[in-house]
Formats: sequence, structure tokens, C-alpha cells
Amino acid sequence: MEVVLGRNLRLYITLALLALGCRNEPEHVTTQVEKADNTTKTVPSQQPFPSQLRDGDSLERDDSGNLLAHSLVRNGREIYKATYIDNRKVSNTLYPLIQDAFLFEDKYYLKVYFPYPYRGTMNIELSDDPEYVLTPLENQKYQVVINHALDLHRVDFTFRYIPAEVDTLVETRFSFTYVIMEK
Repeated sequence: MEVVLGRNLRLYITLALLALGCRNEPEHVTTQVEKADNTTKTVPSQQPFPSQLRDGDSLERDDSGNLLAHSLVRNGREIYKATYIDNRKVSNTLYPLIQDAFLFEDKYYLKVYFPYPYRGTMNIELSDDPEYVLTPLENQKYQVVINHALDLHRVDFTFRYIPAEVDTLVETRFSFTYVIMEK
């Protein structure tokens, strides 16, 4: 009898921990990267559940040992990915995090934050919305206010990274979609 109760108790605790670890609103993200040769490459989306990624650096090499890709994961989220050809970096993507996103009256407010440190300049545009205000904040954060946002379902960002004079990152253009609500 005690063995059965012990098993059931462990099962209930495990199920409760799994339920607490799940997110209610997974972020749906798609990313495209424009490489140095002006071709576009689709980059795999971020994992919707951060617990599926392990923190740290991940290197992908071919059979000859040449570096193909490097990614960096912090707190269960991919924050950086670089692609290499012949051991030369041809593109890098800095994955942003969206913070403090909310609708107030007819405006949608959100903060875009880049957890991967960079030295260069990040140019940010919203692809489908001409009526927005972008305000740079401290520590690689930007506040975005989108006007007339009552019917807004998603925000399509276009980022262009321009490297500093001494920089390990290369100039890259990439897109990022933040889904507010599925249609």
C-alpha cells in the first residue's frame, strides 16, 4: 500500500512540475537572413519552449572539421547564430526578446531587447506598419509604439546590423516576426 501511494505521489509531483514549466503563450518566430552575397537563407525558428535548449555555445562542423555554424543559448533561448562558409563568417543573427508588450487604447507598446552584446549599430524597421515610433533605450533595448493597432495580430521587424570598425560580427539584414494573436 505504501509503495503504491509513493509511486502515485511521485507521479503527481512530476506532472505538477511539468505543468508549471510549460508556457501559456509560446512565441512564434520566423527568421530570414540576408547573407553577404545578397542571397536569402531561412534560419530555423527559435524553439517555442525554452526548456528544450541547453545553455552554452554550440558549434556545427562538417566532416572535414570546417566550422559551419555557431549558436549561443542563454536561459534556454537562442540569442545568437552565425553561419560560416570555408571557416569565414558570412552572416550572423542576433535574436531579440520582446518585453512589456501590451495594447493601450489604440496603440501597441513593446520593448525589443538584444541579450547578445554588440558594438555596432542596429537599424530597426517595421515592415508592414508605417505609423510607429522607435525610441532607443539603454542597454540594447528599444521601445516601439505602433499607432492604430486595434486589429494588429503580428509585428514584422526588419533588422540591419552595421558592424563597428573593430567587430567580430558582420553586416547582416534579418527579419523577425512577433505574433501577438493568431487569426
